[in-house]
Amino acid sequence: MLTEIQSRWLKHLLSTEPSDRPRAEAALRAWYPEILKRPSPEHFFWLDSPERAGWAVKLLESGHERLWQAFIEQKSSAREGRLLLESLRAELCEKAGLEWDQLTKIAGMHRTQQTSFTVKRMAIYGLDDDKFQQAGRKDHPHHGEYMSRMRSLVGGPDENSEVCQIENRFQAVIHQPCGRDLSLTYNQQLPYTFAKMAEDEEAVASSGREVPPVIAAAWDLARSAGLCWPFEGAVVLLERPAELRFNTEMFLHCDDGPAGAFRDGTKIWAWNGMVSSEEFVLHPEDIRPDLWKGLAPAFVARIKERRVAAGKVDPSEAAAKVTRKGAVGKAFAAILKGFGKRTGVLEKDLPVAIQDRLGVLRAHNRGSLPLLDRYLGGEHQAVWHDLVALGDAVREDPHAADALAVAYETMGRVEANVRTISGRLTQLGFTKSDGPLHAPPNRGVDTQIRELQKVAGTLPIALRAFYEIVGSVDWNGHLAGLLPSTRPQVADPFVVLPIEAAIETARYFADAKEKWILIAADGLMKANTSGGDPYQIEVPNASADGVLRFECHDLNFVEYLRLVFRFGGFPGYEGMEFPPQQLTELSANLRPF
Repeated sequence: MLTEIQSRWLKHLLSTEPSDRPRAEAALRAWYPEILKRPSPEHFFWLDSPERAGWAVKLLESGHERLWQAFIEQKSSAREGRLLLESLRAELCEKAGLEWDQLTKIAGMHRTQQTSFTVKRMAIYGLDDDKFQQAGRKDHPHHGEYMSRMRSLVGGPDENSEVCQIENRFQAVIHQPCGRDLSLTYNQQLPYTFAKMAEDEEAVASSGREVPPVIAAAWDLARSAGLCWPFEGAVVLLERPAELRFNTEMFLHCDDGPAGAFRDGTKIWAWNGMVSSEEFVLHPEDIRPDLWKGLAPAFVARIKERRVAAGKVDPSEAAAKVTRKGAVGKAFAAILKGFGKRTGVLEKDLPVAIQDRLGVLRAHNRGSLPLLDRYLGGEHQAVWHDLVALGDAVREDPHAADALAVAYETMGRVEANVRTISGRLTQLGFTKSDGPLHAPPNRGVDTQIRELQKVAGTLPIALRAFYEIVGSVDWNGHLAGLLPSTRPQVADPFVVLPIEAAIETARYFADAKEKWILIAADGLMKANTSGGDPYQIEVPNASADGVLRFECHDLNFVEYLRLVFRFGGFPGYEGMEFPPQQLTELSANLRPF
């Protein structure tokens, strides 16, 4: 059941009305100085095509980021891609009245605003600056209560709520035609979602407090435009879709055609809120079984159902005998009941909470998880040594459930340490140009892991668990005495890039003989002083863990994480005679793993 306020915000999110461009641009000019600490943008690039909007973002980023230069070069290698980029450059230059080099210099790099929005939202909940300065101290009598409210504020709305589920599925589908890559995760709607706006307006309505002007401007933007990507001196905006179709749960859906279309004619294919394709919606019975791997269980069930109805079932399929006899009835219903179930504990859909996952895994092994019990007893390094020694056999019963349980328990502790150090860095005055210090995994991470493994190969269990439990981390920024130092490359701040970056890199090098997962830039590149091969893990790797390649210690991933936390998140300081004093505070009282 949605409240009146939630319903209004969903109406804005799902709107097919043309954008109110003057209103949207005025809103952006209002919050740029407050949120991004930048002058109001000089250029607004409105695009009707999601493909052109996505490539406009990448083109502008490529003027400053080597990773995006590689994407542009790869796209330009084919005539069709080269013509697209040339016409898009010409369009952007014409709209700005500038040469390309001038435009990329003015536009600068893309910016995210999660921390700034959080600070501005404090006033809505009565957490003014004075109270922040006072109750934020550990010795303040109300510190615990205040930090609890702060965590709630930063965490945003309940992801299990109906409005969150509708928004998350909608955004995943709408982004797809733009091109799924890292840049598109940094649109304006990511740090300040429609669900958060609804929650904030509910708080205003109940408390009677005034809405801060900059938050009002953000609301105005959301009410008047679709997706947008802010840069330092320019903004790329995608026009709203011209039409959308939904199922009864308000998820994008159509059984016999596109679920919507953008104003340039680009079709939106979705099935029950999930990204789909023309082939799947119109002719699922023609999808070959060898292409089913990695699809959501509901997709596979639909394919099988349509194959039975079309008489295209292979002899190996259980439903074939029933179809040939013409006796579908109860037997067919029994088959459909089993569709979507995956065999093997490593393929099971597990609960979100770690303790619930461990309960399922223990039940799978009939209560016996000896390696987990040893791990909980303190044998952390010994247990991981034994898991790695099993090699590929770690994926067979009874080892698989035990290994996964140890990995989840380990990464639960890693995630707690990440949150602890991220909080300590913030209190010390640590700053970074963009993005959060820690981004938890999104609700679709299981699907992303299957997608990554489909492109690159099997992930070691440790890395898979990190993506599922921790998400991504980026402690590359600035802090007096720590970053930058007299030799900035020494610090090597802890970074694990989002799984989206790993997927796109794997796609880019899909034809390469050697497969690997991108983890982070090396220490030199993090400090903007040249750089070498990025940190990576070779795949396919069916073992429990894998070596972090091109990191100087030549450690398995879990061993590397232990090194990271021994030095408070900055392992490059290992061996220095006089390391920064902050490392002692950052590394104190962390959870062993």
